[in-house]
Amino acid sequence: MSKEILAILDQDRFFMSNTIKDVSKFLTTNKIIGEYNSNKIIENYLIGGFVLDWGPEYFSTKENVALIVRGDRPDLQLSAIQSETIALIIATTNITPVEYVIHEAKRLKIPILIVEENTEEALEKLSDSIDSFKFDHNDKILHSNKILNNSLNFDSLFEKLLSPLTK
Repeated sequence: MSKEILAILDQDRFFMSNTIKDVSKFLTTNKIIGEYNSNKIIENYLIGGFVLDWGPEYFSTKENVALIVRGDRPDLQLSAIQSETIALIIATTNITPVEYVIHEAKRLKIPILIVEENTEEALEKLSDSIDSFKFDHNDKILHSNKILNNSLNFDSLFEKLLSPLTK
């Protein structure tokens, strides 16, 4: 019996993602400003801090991003909002962002979680949430279909499935 490779599937971190609603449950969330898109997938986390690159350029390096930043850093929050890839702002240390940041986030339907944890603690809790990933999200199903369509050799698969078992 000859062995053929029917598919090569790379690792994909998209399946290790949670929704905004899930993220809010992992952290000590005191307030949610703008409960938009709570079912949106968060695939990447970027930390607000000393950004050497131009802010919006740095924050646009990934898709489906949650920004983790102290609540009193409107410079970083606005840079992230301008990147157009931010899906969630996690304002740490229980500090509510300034009104202009809230206004811009509401305008673009970006929710803001005000959490008790500092940035390091928030990252640790989110890292510990690795056991809670689920596959019950429509975007994950669609993504897996795309991967299979691009990776699976359907002709070989159907040939194998249609051939007699005793061959």
